[in-house]
Amino acid sequence: MTHYRRKATFQIITTAIQKLIPGAALAGMQVEITEKYGETRNTWSGSVMALAERIHTALYGTTEEAEDQTAPMALDASAEDLLSTTRKHLWTAWSLSSEEMASQAAETLYRLGMLVPEGGAQELERLRARYSGALPKLSPDQRATLAKHIGNALPARDSLLLSLGESIRGRREHEHPTWEDLYCLNLVSYTGERMAPVLRRLLDAEARIAELESAQSVATIHYRASWDSITLGRYTTADAARAHCEARARRDLPTVALDWIEDEEDGIAELVGRVGEEERPLGYTVTALEVASEYDEEAAE
Repeated sequence: MTHYRRKATFQIITTAIQKLIPGAALAGMQVEITEKYGETRNTWSGSVMALAERIHTALYGTTEEAEDQTAPMALDASAEDLLSTTRKHLWTAWSLSSEEMASQAAETLYRLGMLVPEGGAQELERLRARYSGALPKLSPDQRATLAKHIGNALPARDSLLLSLGESIRGRREHEHPTWEDLYCLNLVSYTGERMAPVLRRLLDAEARIAELESAQSVATIHYRASWDSITLGRYTTADAARAHCEARARRDLPTVALDWIEDEEDGIAELVGRVGEEERPLGYTVTALEVASEYDEEAAE
């Protein structure tokens, strides 16, 4: 047990004893335990802290014994957050009923859905490791082969998917006879005949995912609105960046006609103010910037 946990559990025991007398000051409390057997009278007395220490040692051992135990496994950030949340809920439960701490702890964990059956933690870790990565996707060649197999089938509609779901549930939940199961055979035939539209919908979805991933890997153009060397903002369209510059310029020059002059070579647009036949730069520019989604070592050099 770590020093933090020993301190926390010791505090829980101390608080539970203190609350036996509502409103009592811990420093002024004295505990006396009496054994009566015939004419014999044995007593023990001490402070609340002393009794709490004895209870804590009986439950968790001494500091030296705790240090001899196997070191706890390292916790990641999500585990630390879960422990922090658990401590908060347990403290709340124990403050309501400190006389039965074990019962309150168990009931609190159960209500929060934090209890798992024996071996459940290992099973959850196995499932988490299995599904932590991205789901596998068909390769372009596999998609082409599958498209050839299903021919010109149209994508399945939502109603068909819902109907297939009902068929799967019916096949799973109905009472299976010991002889030939005609009901299941009919459902299997029904679902099998309708797989082509389902596969078409799957292919279309995967093709769309591949298209989006491809678009993300291509450099994106952002537009930086600036005044002299000060960046005012970055936008995905040139019009939005220019609108920002124009709004700032009109604060100081509300009556001046504004116009943009763009250099086709470097892609920089400059805001100018027109007074009569004369145009003057106002210091506002919009610059097109390429923002790559991945690091390219050769391009960086």
